[in-house]
Amino acid sequence: MGMGHVQSLLILILIFLCYQGFSVRTKDKIYVNIKGQKACFRRLNATSQIGCSSESKGNIGVVHYMRTTKDHDWVLNLGPYPPYVILIAAENFNRQDITELIDSKRVNGILVIEANSTAQLPPNGFSSDKSCPNDGYGLYYNNTVYKSCKKVEWNPPGEGQMFVDYSIPIFLLTNSNEVQYIIEQCYEKYNNPDDGLASHFPLCAAELKDAMNGAKDSITCIRRSNHFTSLTTSMNQYCDPLGDKNVFGFVNPKNKHEEQQNKSVIIAACRLDYMTLFENVNRSADNPVTSIVALLAAAEAIGKVKEEITDNKTILFTFFQGEAFDYIGSSRMVYDMETGTFLKNEDKYGLHALNLNHLSHFIEVSQLGYQQTNEAKVWLHSDPISRINISKQIEHLVDQIQRIAQQLNVSVQEPGHSQPLPPSSSQRFLRKTLLPTIVFANHENKFTNIYYNSMFDIGQLIGVDYPSSGDPDDIPITDQALLLTNISTILARTLYQLATNKSGSHIQANSTTVSHLLYCYILNSNCPMFHMILREEISHKFHKIPEMNLYVSVKNNNNPLTYITERMLAYFLGDKLENVSKSDCKTMTNGTKRSYWMQGIGKPRQGFCLVAVTRNSDAVSPAFIIDDYDWLSGEYSTWTESIWLQNAMSVRLFLVPSNKLQAVTLFVGVLILCLAMGIVFFLNSRAEVVFSAAPHLPYLFSLFPKLRLHLSIKALHPVLSKLIGHFKPPTYCLH
Repeated sequence: MGMGHVQSLLILILIFLCYQGFSVRTKDKIYVNIKGQKACFRRLNATSQIGCSSESKGNIGVVHYMRTTKDHDWVLNLGPYPPYVILIAAENFNRQDITELIDSKRVNGILVIEANSTAQLPPNGFSSDKSCPNDGYGLYYNNTVYKSCKKVEWNPPGEGQMFVDYSIPIFLLTNSNEVQYIIEQCYEKYNNPDDGLASHFPLCAAELKDAMNGAKDSITCIRRSNHFTSLTTSMNQYCDPLGDKNVFGFVNPKNKHEEQQNKSVIIAACRLDYMTLFENVNRSADNPVTSIVALLAAAEAIGKVKEEITDNKTILFTFFQGEAFDYIGSSRMVYDMETGTFLKNEDKYGLHALNLNHLSHFIEVSQLGYQQTNEAKVWLHSDPISRINISKQIEHLVDQIQRIAQQLNVSVQEPGHSQPLPPSSSQRFLRKTLLPTIVFANHENKFTNIYYNSMFDIGQLIGVDYPSSGDPDDIPITDQALLLTNISTILARTLYQLATNKSGSHIQANSTTVSHLLYCYILNSNCPMFHMILREEISHKFHKIPEMNLYVSVKNNNNPLTYITERMLAYFLGDKLENVSKSDCKTMTNGTKRSYWMQGIGKPRQGFCLVAVTRNSDAVSPAFIIDDYDWLSGEYSTWTESIWLQNAMSVRLFLVPSNKLQAVTLFVGVLILCLAMGIVFFLNSRAEVVFSAAPHLPYLFSLFPKLRLHLSIKALHPVLSKLIGHFKPPTYCLH
């Protein structure tokens, strides 16, 4: 190949690179990607689907910022350029208005601005859950007196927004700078009506992409996921069962060679999860973080005196997963105890299997957040049906708790005895067995938390905020932390007294532990307390998790919440081993105890080995493991989550011209295409004459016969290139 040929190749390569670079820059100028967004996604149960989904290629609409009733009327009636994508503040995001907008068929998507302070919250409350949470799967599901919250409506703000099947995509916007950009550079600049008159083209539009694979209901979705076709050996997944792991730990457990007496196991429990409309939104301060923190602090207090519990009683600390979705975790543990499979797979030196007959008492901690507008009281709830048969045992347990509370100057009271239990994991156990049960809560009847199971349950409402110095080691001990510390102390002393029949007045929960746990679970998972108990190889992953997500997710998913809670419980209940290396720590697991290597504190960190009687077990509904289960029976939770592709969720802005301009652009593009084809045909038929001054070009064309057509068409006009490559209407640059 001669020098001319080489030069021509270099020129062609340069043209190609320039063309590619130009096309990328043009695309970036046309679209503005909104990165700070969290999507509403689809879930399904045995009878229906709920949540959000877009068309496969996304939903497009002109952006309109809805602030007043005039904006509402504009979208529903006056706006001349439907469909619209609505931008709305979180405090105005309610079921009635959203349903009206969607039913109008003039709205193609919704962008919700996240609330970041108490001033931005709906003043009258908001809950994505129902007004009677989990009613169909609790203790009173078929009781004519108590079902459907006939006695007490626990969650009055509950609109059931979580259980609506939205036909459009909805996104939560979490980046305030991007929100400001959408308002100023998109809506105000291009779309804002001037004195009720529509703006002229171009208009700023948004594309919301949120395509879900699963559809119809869990029965259909699971069947489709398990269906193999003759054309492929792979399985197409459409949805996964909701679920994770229950976390639990023992004090004074019995192994398989010891006797586990009936009525010898005291359960102290809480839930781990909450309900969320949007993906990866951590707003769960009162529900359930306050209960998680209270139970962990009680475990720490008991762990310091566990050697004193030597009688036949066993204390079982339990954290149930999936409770927000019809009691997944507690249902599974009850089912495993009923069928004799709970702890059955332990080795021959492992823990003694437990069944429902082994249970002695059930003490549960529920919402315990103290708000300045409410009096700092603790209410002890019990079941009126159980009182018919075991009233003396329940009254004795209440008396014990109240005497301990008096020692700590904490106001602990009972609601009326005819009032049913609030939504709680204990209800699933009481459906199968009779045992004294008490639920600690901050409410007498309806929830004091008016943002139950919603994106508004923020830490500031209960006095949990970032330290003023910015240093996690300077976390203050607030009134909330002191109250939770006292509740944890009451719980620990009660458990100690039930297990030993002795006073536990020497037991005290740690207020510093409570303060740090509140900070870590609510505000910053990348905190010193959590890093202390992690392994080095896992620690770096928590740098990417600034906020702990308390959504149950799907089975087989590695949930950081479950992982960290199990290790935290092990740290509080376990025994630290001296002079044991990291490699030797693995060999310390035997019998009932399991070993954990924790990286510790300091620089460099002083790691340590710890052994504890802690475990996790499946928190997946029995509906997914029972052969020929009747999906419509209503016995067990049937919730699944839709699968979606990795790039399925996106929000981006762009400008659209008028229909007339789009038609003109298309006509010009077709005209240029015809002209280019004519020129190419002419040049091809006269190539020997036209390119006689450059003999190396025909040589190149002979090597690359398609090159002539490619260069002629692609290089003529960027609009033509866009038309051929994407077949989309032309857009303007937003920048």
